[in-house]
Order: sequence, then C-alpha cells, then structure tokens
Amino acid sequence: MLMMQRIIPLVAGAVIATTITLQEFVGCSEASDSTSKIYLEQNWDTEMRAEYYYTPQGSLLMPQSWFGFLEQENSESLFSERDNLSQFKILYSELQVESRHLPKDLALTFELPIGFSIDPRNEPDVGHMIGLTCSACHTSEIQVNGKTLVVDGAPSMFDFSSFMTALANSISAQYPYLSKESPDVINPKFERFAARVLGQGAGETETASLSEQYVKFADRFIRETSMRMPTHPSGP
Repeated sequence: MLMMQRIIPLVAGAVIATTITLQEFVGCSEASDSTSKIYLEQNWDTEMRAEYYYTPQGSLLMPQSWFGFLEQENSESLFSERDNLSQFKILYSELQVESRHLPKDLALTFELPIGFSIDPRNEPDVGHMIGLTCSACHTSEIQVNGKTLVVDGAPSMFDFSSFMTALANSISAQYPYLSKESPDVINPKFERFAARVLGQGAGETETASLSEQYVKFADRFIRETSMRMPTHPSGP
C-alpha cells in the first residue's frame, strides 16, 4: 500500500502539474545529467532490477536467433532493431544483460529489451527460445522536466497487440516460398534469413531443413496470432 500511495500522486502530478519537481513527490537518486534515468526508490538494488527484467518465466515466443535475424515486413531492416521495437513502446534499460541472464556461451545478435528473456533450454533444431516476462508490461517511464523516471511494476505503454501483429506479418513476409503453390521459388527474404542463421557456407540440405522448421513454426504462429488478436487494435 505504501508503494501505491507514492506512485499514484506521482502519476497525477506528472499529468496535472509537470512543473513540480520529482523530488517533491518522491525521494529518488539524482541523475548525473538530463539523459540519465532516475529510478523510483522501491528498496530494489541493481541486481534485483536486472533479475526482474531478464529472468525467464516460461514464455516461448520464438527461437531467439530467428527473432534476431527476422526482417521487417516491408524492409530489409531487422525486426529486432531498437528503432523498430521502440515504436511499440518497448523499453530498454541502461543495465547490461549479464551472462547469468543468458544460456552459457550464447552471444546475442541484438539488444535485449526490458521484459524479453532467453530460455535456458536448448530446443532441438531451433535452439534457445525468446519470450516475454511480466516486466514487459509492468515497467513504466515517466518524463518530467527533462528527466526520465523509471517505475518498476507500474503499467507500461507497451502496445502488445500491434507488436504481435507486426511480428506475425514479418514472419509471413519471410515465408520460405513466394507461394505455397510454387515451393521451388524461394523468397529472397528467406534466403537472406537463412544466410544469417546458418552462415554463408550452408548447403542445400541445411537450408531445406531450416525451411521445413520455419514453415511449421510460421503456420502455427500466424494462425494463432490471427485468432487471438482483437478485431480493433487495443492500443497501449
């Protein structure tokens, strides 16, 4: 209850009277400059915050290597790029993702956002899976007087349905074949994807195996996303 009593007036003050300083609402550490983030004092240390952001909670969204190498629907730019994910109000932390949050010997090819985690299990054919944690939807940033206040546990502005729809569209756009009726005509997007995942020296056998795995995954992901997303976008 004490935490709620401190957060609620902060949010109200940010909306009604943004000229009031943060320190008048709640005690928090000073930022070294205008670009640094201030964290609401909730008796959390840096280690606990990192655990909240990056510890797997059982979500298995898709293979992490595929997520990292997936192209955007209408661009050759990668879906996992920060500029792309930020448009869905996905947040990033100044905290570095440490080895304890990642499977052994795994080197990520993209910047891991807040609320995204890598499952430690190494699944056959697809490797480690990326998923979401509670912190994706429950980490908030409030801008007041040029400062950014981070409130861990508060509702975020994450536009989940738009994110999932865009992800499904990108997965669909990268389908291995330009049409299901012409499996011999390879999609250029998938060719680039396969080269990233397998390496430039991969042969036809490896590419065909990846294609088979991708088709199984894509058909299920696109179907389930279409079924579960609202007719009208829900927004943040």
